[in-house]
Amino acid sequence: MTKYIIGSLLLSLLFVSCTSRIKPTSKEATQKTVPSKTDSPFVAKHTDTLVKTSKPDTSGIYRLVVTFASKGSGIDFKTKEALDRYQEQFQDKYKLVINKDSYNWGREGEVDFCFRLENLKPALQQEFIYGVQELLKNNTLIFMEENTVCRHKR
Repeated sequence: MTKYIIGSLLLSLLFVSCTSRIKPTSKEATQKTVPSKTDSPFVAKHTDTLVKTSKPDTSGIYRLVVTFASKGSGIDFKTKEALDRYQEQFQDKYKLVINKDSYNWGREGEVDFCFRLENLKPALQQEFIYGVQELLKNNTLIFMEENTVCRHKR
């Protein structure tokens, strides 16, 4: 019983000692800390200064992410091979290299293919993406997203 009383006294002292006894000055009390509706997402709000950044951080954004999923029987390996062939044919046709980051995330071969496509002009990016869409349009377990993060990246 005494251990319980001593423990609760120590716990209450801990809570009381953690509260601030300093009252804010009138300047600190009236300072704006909540962002307004007109604030830009590219402006960092501090208590007394604004810091503007030139552009958002897009280091984790991929132009195209293709996700192969499964429902207990593995991924569609034929379509995966077809995607690899399409990428090789596109590279050969335009004499360029398309970098692909692969991230395995499941037990049945689930994988994300993440394409930055930063070395392609916008028209070629659209052509590549359209070709991938046509290749994957009839498959319900393969998902495509544009301008997003690679979800299963470790």
